[in-house]
Amino acid sequence: FVLSDGTLLNETFHVFAMEKEENLVRFMVDDAVFFTRTIDDLKENNVWPFNQEFRFIVNIAIGHPITPKLNDFPTSMQVDYVRVYDRPTPSMTGIRSLNLFSKRYAVFKILNAPEDAKLIWKVSNGAQITSSPDGSEIEVNFGLKSFGSLSVSCTIESSCGSKTIHNHVHINALGEVLIVVMLAVLVYVTLLPFYVAKRSRLKRSKDSSSKLANNLHCVEFKERRPLLENTRSFRKNRL
Repeated sequence: FVLSDGTLLNETFHVFAMEKEENLVRFMVDDAVFFTRTIDDLKENNVWPFNQEFRFIVNIAIGHPITPKLNDFPTSMQVDYVRVYDRPTPSMTGIRSLNLFSKRYAVFKILNAPEDAKLIWKVSNGAQITSSPDGSEIEVNFGLKSFGSLSVSCTIESSCGSKTIHNHVHINALGEVLIVVMLAVLVYVTLLPFYVAKRSRLKRSKDSSSKLANNLHCVEFKERRPLLENTRSFRKNRL
């Protein structure tokens, strides 16, 4: 899991949570949903085991390619608290990243908000809420000029208190810019032979025109020369 605001997981404490409902499991970091699975996601003949009771195991797993290796030890994991609730807590769903060629708008939704809750949505500069900002679901247009990390936040005020949930959306254009550059190079390489051939034809045409003009000048000079000689001869005879 990578935080979309660019910070590292070991820089501060984070709240990791899992919610179980009937035929559904939802995973969150700091109340932002990043992974959801339902019984409908199972392949044929697979069993959904998550409707029964489970126990907690808090450890540092090793051995998988993305988990710590043996040479990363000694290390530690600091746990501030482990809590169990008998009902889901408010959380936010929505995208975590966009790229240059993606749709520039997305939907964000608050789940399990108290019935008497008042929701106050905010977005970063450059983004705009294009739907009603008072409901549990909004649509955000990030615009064509938005890059980097943008924030979508919702403050939930109810009789239980106030709580703010942040969802950072990273808009990355580096990969797409590289694609555009590669396409531009491809177009340049494709069109370059045609450009060179056209320049060559123009040069040959210009050289041919120059030679033709020189030949005409020589012909005109040769045609006039006998006339001048005859004129001189006529004048000599008269003298």
